[in-house]
Amino acid sequence: MIKVNNREYEWQESQTFHGIREMLIQKEELKAILEGNYMLMINGRYVSPGERDQAIIADNDTLLLLPSATGG
Repeated sequence: MIKVNNREYEWQESQTFHGIREMLIQKEELKAILEGNYMLMINGRYVSPGERDQAIIADNDTLLLLPSATGG
């Protein structure tokens, strides 16, 4: 089990963030955030956009997805 923005989701061993992202988009959960610019934190650690897809998600990890601030 993992948590994404305080909701629990099933997890599979050796699953990457790319797999989690695709699952969330398919379920239309957090789709608005995931299809735009966002910041990802795993267990309180920032994950850069270049590292996201390959990041391995472990059992009991906590992911936080935050939309980028825009405006001017």
